[in-house]
Amino acid sequence: MANDISYTNYGTNKLVSSTSRYNYRPVILYGPLKKAAFALYNRKEIPFAADDKFYEITKDIEFRPDLVSYKFYGLPDYWWRIMEMNKMKDVMEFRAGRNIRLPGGFLM
Repeated sequence: MANDISYTNYGTNKLVSSTSRYNYRPVILYGPLKKAAFALYNRKEIPFAADDKFYEITKDIEFRPDLVSYKFYGLPDYWWRIMEMNKMKDVMEFRAGRNIRLPGGFLM
């Protein structure tokens, strides 16, 4: 049996940071207990941009996209954009020796 889902008018800006992939996603209530969750996040294809950078993952930052985000953007919060841009679904794919593309102005 499927859970009943209802959408709310809750503002996500008070629940997550402005850099979160769930910012501006609807908050839903589901199931008989009306548990809250964010509506599904749909991955986006990010086109190449002139200001994109390329970077080789080193052993000291392996499995840590948050450290790459901090190094290039000054915040660890964009780790998920780096993962998304490189079609990675799990930090275990963030391995030393792999060349990745870092989004340029798309983030800001």
